[in-house]
Amino acid sequence: LWRAHDRGQFLVLSERSPVGNDLFLTPEVKKFEPQLAVGDRLQFVLRVNATKDRAAIGRLNKGEQGRQHRRVDVVMDSLHALPPEARPAQREELTMQAAKSWMVNQAKLRGFAIDELVVDAYQTIKISRGKTRATLGVLDLSGRIRVETPHDLLAAIARGFGRGKAWGCGLMLIRRA
Repeated sequence: LWRAHDRGQFLVLSERSPVGNDLFLTPEVKKFEPQLAVGDRLQFVLRVNATKDRAAIGRLNKGEQGRQHRRVDVVMDSLHALPPEARPAQREELTMQAAKSWMVNQAKLRGFAIDELVVDAYQTIKISRGKTRATLGVLDLSGRIRVETPHDLLAAIARGFGRGKAWGCGLMLIRRA
């Protein structure tokens, strides 16, 4: 997992230490070994591509019709439910609702509870994929969480959150509140 930090600097979480090369300066390495207990309160920062499954009717095999699942951005999905002219007025509120709903679900599955959640930004990034382009929705979130299952939270941080990890999303940064 990685995240752009400052100009030319990156934060990386990896099971193995980086190998030096001529392209980058020697990296500063710190062990990630937080000692967490039930009830600990942490501040967090998370850049995430928050998605959900959306059932879609489509072709499965050689003319068969059936249900397929496709990933959709949670913010865009909530905005597309509105007529285009109503979206600008509702954008901020729907972005917050979609982010909160997604994070509450993550918390239930990953050993923490949300005490405070702030949507710092939402942007879309265009990614070229050969002849087509994909759009990646990126939420910048911050706030406070409470540890409920330390082992599950640490495992989740090590795996990363959401999709888009190849584009610098998913790394949750934590510190004591």
